[in-house]
Amino acid sequence: MKELKCNNCGGTDITIKGNGLFVCGYCGVTFTQDQIDKMETRKHSSIAEEDSLHLEKQIKNGETWLRLGENRKAREVFEKTVNDYPMDYRGWYGLAKSHICDGREPEGNALRNFILTAPDEILSFIEGRLIEKQREEERKRNEEKRKKEEEIRRKIEEEAKKRERQKKIDDIKRQEAQRLVEEDNKIRKRNLVMVFVVISVLILIVFAYTHNQHPELFEWLFPKEKGVTVNKNLSTNTVKPEMVRVRKGSFQMGTSHYNTEGDSDEKPAHTVTFTYDYSIGKYEVTMREFDAFCLATGKTKPSDNGWGRNTRPVINVTWWDAIQYCNWLSEQEGYKKAYDSRGNLLDRYGRGTTDIRQVEGYRLPTEAEWEYAARGGSYFTGNNFSGSNVVDMVAWYRNNAGNTTHPAGEKRENELEIHDMSGNVNEWCHDWRDSGYYSEGAQTNPIGPQSGTTRVVRGGSWNDNSKSCRSAFRNGFDPVSGNSVLGFRCARTL
Repeated sequence: MKELKCNNCGGTDITIKGNGLFVCGYCGVTFTQDQIDKMETRKHSSIAEEDSLHLEKQIKNGETWLRLGENRKAREVFEKTVNDYPMDYRGWYGLAKSHICDGREPEGNALRNFILTAPDEILSFIEGRLIEKQREEERKRNEEKRKKEEEIRRKIEEEAKKRERQKKIDDIKRQEAQRLVEEDNKIRKRNLVMVFVVISVLILIVFAYTHNQHPELFEWLFPKEKGVTVNKNLSTNTVKPEMVRVRKGSFQMGTSHYNTEGDSDEKPAHTVTFTYDYSIGKYEVTMREFDAFCLATGKTKPSDNGWGRNTRPVINVTWWDAIQYCNWLSEQEGYKKAYDSRGNLLDRYGRGTTDIRQVEGYRLPTEAEWEYAARGGSYFTGNNFSGSNVVDMVAWYRNNAGNTTHPAGEKRENELEIHDMSGNVNEWCHDWRDSGYYSEGAQTNPIGPQSGTTRVVRGGSWNDNSKSCRSAFRNGFDPVSGNSVLGFRCARTL
């Protein structure tokens, strides 16, 4: 069966569009199903017209061959005509003429007589064959139409499935894109948090370094309120000193050989280890605290050089005065005294000892204890002075003291919150002084040499230069000396 022709351009490339419509592949015109059915009807009518024209053409061809004397060719044409159009009598008569003209008169006459005298049964048989043929053609047309409809339905279903698959693919792609966006947002947030943390840490490091190297900037940025004293406890009437606990540990005592500022008796630097905790005065012993001792014992009060008493550090006291104050303070608080009459250490049973851990009462700090506390104990940050690398931040000394002592606690504290371990007054220590003592190397719980002529003093004073206020600087005085640059603070084994 011939293909449908487009009503617009005559093209035969008509295909289904996928939504129940049909489109011409040449001109793009669309058709509905009803329009396609009408085109099918017109096509069948056209086929019938073509068949009629074909019949007329075959009859004319057969007659032409008879006139030309080509009887055999004429017979072939009429045989085909009879076969294609059995109910048309002209085909049969033409076939009979071809037999007669070819010298086959008996066959031709018999065929002609048969046509003229054919019974109704024969004619009905021929007509039935013709009808059957027409039905067969109709069945073929219907089958072809059914196949086309089935093909159209199949294509529609395939298009629907294809759209469904494409929709699922699009959904998957959209979900994947959304997941990637969410993952990217999470990564960005995580990176922002990391950047924030890193920047915060860097800022803290810069602040810490700046505070360590240039603390005067922070004093300028965050000035203390005028008239507020750092040591509020000094305003009370108690004679009990405020103490700071120092945890046991190890440190490098002295100055390295490569440090050109350090004196020879500060070298070599060596490891000192403490296996015990101890406490040390947060402030130097004040005039008021020492005056209470003098009043209780009948001792003459030391001179204040006209600078004032109260919370200024006590001055003009000897090493012996200092240990007498320590023994008196121990008795006031119910501890066993730390010293005998010759300045030797006593344990909790009153027996002489060289083990500082066995001493119960108040005493002077050993030189090693003093330097460990001055450096901030386990919180040491590398400062040359006690609490800073800038001497003016933590010490009263020759350049800023104005030739006098100052009330305890006015300068900034060190890492252990201890005040005035650099400057104001030199502080007596327990140890005998020996300039070569450091050469003995690493020590554990040292108390200094067994004998000597001078006792160690540490910290520098209002009358010293900045070098003498370093935590590693060593000095010594005769234990019976007392002057305006000498004071002390207490310590006790815990």
